[in-house]
Amino acid sequence: MDGDFEHVDNISFRDLRNNYACHSGDIINAPNGASEFIDVDIEKAVSSGIRYVCMDVRNFTGYKYSTMDECFAGFMIRQGSKSGEIYEPKEVVNKFDLTSETNTACPLVIDLVTREMIWMDLSTGSSIVVGANNSSYPKIVKAICEMNRPTLSNLFFLHATARGELVSTPEEADIKFSMDGDVTPFDIEKIVGEYLV
Repeated sequence: MDGDFEHVDNISFRDLRNNYACHSGDIINAPNGASEFIDVDIEKAVSSGIRYVCMDVRNFTGYKYSTMDECFAGFMIRQGSKSGEIYEPKEVVNKFDLTSETNTACPLVIDLVTREMIWMDLSTGSSIVVGANNSSYPKIVKAICEMNRPTLSNLFFLHATARGELVSTPEEADIKFSMDGDVTPFDIEKIVGEYLV
């Protein structure tokens, strides 16, 4: 989508390549599991008028994610399009399990201008289709992107006041939220799993 949340383009099994992105291809027979990916050249996408990239994950077999033994999505950041870094699914640090009672999900949107990942966590059902033919999807993305969210400091403060008690010194604390504490800003999986629930 562009900066006004208007649909610009899709990259999918139907359209595998354009001048700023490339889809690995649609894998339809994988008895031992498979992985698909999309590479996006951020600079080229922004210069083409793209600001927001929405991750839309679909399982066309009809199985719900909750019934699958293992299914995850994620994103990785490379140093550059010609860096030579190889895509290796096991090394995707920013990944998360898909466990919803649906076979479609929109976990996140990436703001290419601010270089931020915005968590959506939408289990969309088959009625929501990403693309130019759906006018509600850009509205949903806009609402999520423009929503006021707490900072990590506010999140941890709310957690401490709701589930524990604030103390005056680090020595009194059972859990320390800091750059060198028990929970740091880089503990994304822990924050998502334990503090955003």
